Amino acid sequence: MRTRAAVLHEYGAPWSVEDIDLDPSRAGEVLLQLVAAGLCHSDEHIRQGLMAAPKDVLGTLGLPSMSPTIGGHEGSGVVIEVGDGVSQFTPGDHVVTSFVAVCGKCRWCTSGMEYICDVGAGTLAPGMPTDRTFRHHTTDGQNLGHVSKIGAFAEHTVVSADSIVKVDPHLPLIPAALLACAIPNGYGSAVHRANVREGDTVVVVGTGGIGTAALQGARINGALCIVAVEPVEFKRAARACSPGCRHDRSGRSTSTCNPRSDIAMLAGLYQSGKLRLDEMVTKRYRLDEINDAYADLKNGELIRGVIDFGIS
Repeated sequence: MRTRAAVLHEYGAPWSVEDIDLDPSRAGEVLLQLVAAGLCHSDEHIRQGLMAAPKDVLGTLGLPSMSPTIGGHEGSGVVIEVGDGVSQFTPGDHVVTSFVAVCGKCRWCTSGMEYICDVGAGTLAPGMPTDRTFRHHTTDGQNLGHVSKIGAFAEHTVVSADSIVKVDPHLPLIPAALLACAIPNGYGSAVHRANVREGDTVVVVGTGGIGTAALQGARINGALCIVAVEPVEFKRAARACSPGCRHDRSGRSTSTCNPRSDIAMLAGLYQSGKLRLDEMVTKRYRLDEINDAYADLKNGELIRGVIDFGIS
């Protein structure tokens, strides 16, 4: 099928929003229609080449220094079709992406440490995690990578069934996109890494998407005093998500969240009113506006921007 996506052809270049060709899903895979994609700073780091392997290392391996790639890893959408062997999803299911694939079967997954899943370890390897071949292509036939094996900056994408988590169909999919990355990382940093407990004093440095999620994790888990350290005036003023915080003018952490269980738990916190997602979405953008959106992020004008694929 033909769809549209934001593609990076060269490190440092702007995202190119263009038509791409997408193959059908194969065994163990799912075709998604994206509803929303969060604008995570990690994708900006990728655009700048800051997360790329050194050119000399790639050359030694016989790999090009840059392979065209579809951006985006923080997404939500609807299942359109499933490949052979996929029984846990059906067309119409609402899902959130997981920036690290989770097989649920390896030693780490069965030990409660999905965040270091053996399948997820191949996140930056070429091709699909299922068979290392490609489903995404330029219109002239060139293979396209897709960030975190997701490629959420696209109207449609094909992913491994291990890279998505089913959510309640009543959960609004625009704010739900934040459950794919910003919320698990930030909330998990406070709750799992820092082990915030009732009565604690917590300091969070930086109140973008992940920082704001960390503030909420601290609040939900009973921190008595929460101090947000933020040099950007706009973010200091955006206090809706962190009531009770004292903002002090001043100068990504990978959490230990388990996507299959924790995304559902975080969705439940949102539905109960304890976790605030809507307030974190500063602005929605069309896919064609992605470079403007990242300019806004660079200028400190966003807590979290979201690509809303429903905007015409």
